[in-house]
Amino acid sequence: MNTSYGRDNGRFECRVKASGTGADVHQEYYNLTVLTPPQPPFVEPVELRATEDEKFDLTCSSIGGSPDPTITWYRVGSEKPLKSTITKGGSKDLRTSSTLSIVPRREDDGAKFRCVVWNRAMSEKDKLETTVTLSVNCE
Repeated sequence: MNTSYGRDNGRFECRVKASGTGADVHQEYYNLTVLTPPQPPFVEPVELRATEDEKFDLTCSSIGGSPDPTITWYRVGSEKPLKSTITKGGSKDLRTSSTLSIVPRREDDGAKFRCVVWNRAMSEKDKLETTVTLSVNCE
């Protein structure tokens, strides 16, 4: 079967009709997701200069993907995911973002953070990722 996102992604309905009257006897709904991989991640702001003890937001985004990708933040050196806020794109042409809010300390200067993007159109080993380094200005 040849599928396309624009034509085939969405909700389908199957109806069984009574012969003669045409009345609906039974109906079922099915959601079809046409799988497309997301684009590589990018991080904002580009200038990663934070001030000690002041909240700083790092946002990692990826355009597209069906279904919306998962975007997970890690501090380099740890495999424990960091808590972040996800904003889903909802379409293969829109941006999905994950915002990591931190209050940096002096010892966070030079800390590296990794953003990992994946959806089920990709194999587990093909996760997309980028790493950024935080610079902390001390008062």
